[in-house]
Amino acid sequence: MLSQIHVITNGETTGIKLDHPAAPTGNPLDQMLSDQGLKQAQRLADKFSTYDDINYIYASPYHQCLQTITPLTEALSEKNASQPTKIRVLYALGDFVDRYQENSSPYARNATRLADLVPLFSNIDEDYDPGQYVYKSEDENWNETLVTRVAEAMDKIIGELDNDKTQPQGMVICTHPPLAAAIRRVVLRELSADGRTGDACVSQLVRQPNGCWSCPVISEPISKPDRSLIFRRPVEALRRWGRAFMASFGHPIVDHFGNNPYRVNPSIYLTMFVFLLLVNLMPLAIGTKLIPVCGNDDFDKCKVHREWTTDHLKRVVALGQSLVQFTLFLFPPLLA
Repeated sequence: MLSQIHVITNGETTGIKLDHPAAPTGNPLDQMLSDQGLKQAQRLADKFSTYDDINYIYASPYHQCLQTITPLTEALSEKNASQPTKIRVLYALGDFVDRYQENSSPYARNATRLADLVPLFSNIDEDYDPGQYVYKSEDENWNETLVTRVAEAMDKIIGELDNDKTQPQGMVICTHPPLAAAIRRVVLRELSADGRTGDACVSQLVRQPNGCWSCPVISEPISKPDRSLIFRRPVEALRRWGRAFMASFGHPIVDHFGNNPYRVNPSIYLTMFVFLLLVNLMPLAIGTKLIPVCGNDDFDKCKVHREWTTDHLKRVVALGQSLVQFTLFLFPPLLA
């Protein structure tokens, strides 16, 4: 009987480019893993290839998930050459998000079909039924539709593995953050279960003796964010770090602020908290050289550059303090 489910989210990607698809499938929603994502995929393989209880691997039909799980599949196949590990693709595990309705691509809202993925990933199990092809529903209650789809998929997966003659003990599912959160909620049978997750995170579901499931590991990051990205693509870095922060800490903080007795929008609290943190810590980080502001080897030039940057940050801090005081004037409940 199946006893463990490891839910993995896809690694960091290069982003979606509608005009020039990065993935060889030609689907704009298929993304290639970034250099950091490839490292995460390898760390994932190093972590789980030592497990003896992983018998099956399921994955979303999207390129980024298949690319994330491929190193682990290859490592497990080398470990057991007599019975190579194959990836079971399920259309129901795809992240069908209605983001590109205006795009003219035939894949504007849907995943690449299995027949187009097999030539790119030799470790896909061609004999496994991927299920009914799922089109993105334009129903306003798409979140409920997603949970229903995930519930049906998990009933299918758990049922077929429980009835498998080889009696598998564990499996890995590689999918997308929204699907990973939905899987936890469905398997735990708790719609209010913790939904935070991010890229390259692992959650572990364990079946108890009474048949119920528990989740001792929730969204554990495979690796730390790539700090060098802040110098190469600062906007992208802030977006990804912000998403990682929300995945790990943001949701509990928002829930905490949302319980205020004045019914003030929790985003106001969170915005002020993050802004104050940044404007007060940035001068300290630059002054102590925790954040380099100059790549020049000339000490005097770097010193002048650092002083100039610190001086301007002090002005930003002063402006920030004025904005906070103005905000407190507009929202007196925040003073309580």
